[in-house]
Amino acid sequence: MSFSAIIYDANGRILSSRSNAQESELVGQTYIKGDVLGDLEDFYVKDSAIVAKPTQPSAAHTFDYSTKAWTLDLSLAKAQAWARIKSDRNLAEFGTFTWDSNTFQCDAQSQQRILNTVQRARANLSFSSDWTLADNSSKTFSGADYINIGVAMSQHIDDCHKKARGYRADIDAATTEEQVDAVQWG
Repeated sequence: MSFSAIIYDANGRILSSRSNAQESELVGQTYIKGDVLGDLEDFYVKDSAIVAKPTQPSAAHTFDYSTKAWTLDLSLAKAQAWARIKSDRNLAEFGTFTWDSNTFQCDAQSQQRILNTVQRARANLSFSSDWTLADNSSKTFSGADYINIGVAMSQHIDDCHKKARGYRADIDAATTEEQVDAVQWG
């Protein structure tokens, strides 16, 4: 006679399910008869019964089958926090920066254009040219201005990375989930 079987390990982790199983096929495996509705990862076996896991508190929590509870993986929480900070750093770095009350775009293409214009200005200090600012207004800058704009852009990028390194140190020093979660770009 065939039946549906839920195969699990000694801690209750469901390893697989089989429909139309035969007892002879399951020799040496721990199983119960029954069907799992949904993803096997959402359930475990306890006292020969299929139990739904409680809601995962955060992506940094892993299910401990021996205790049947979610536990924080602090290294995973730290890795996720660092990924978030790097993403925020990139948004800031490639956003805008200000020089002399003028706001410039700072995406990768704008950075390259600014660097090219700085090179032109260094080659010819009497150089001047119009530049389209982040608000789409246009302004004429001198060669000396462009050199200062390049310095301001470089400082902006450096400041973003210094800030991120500080947050990285805070993440590395954290010993609790609350401390990790408190590290926010700001």
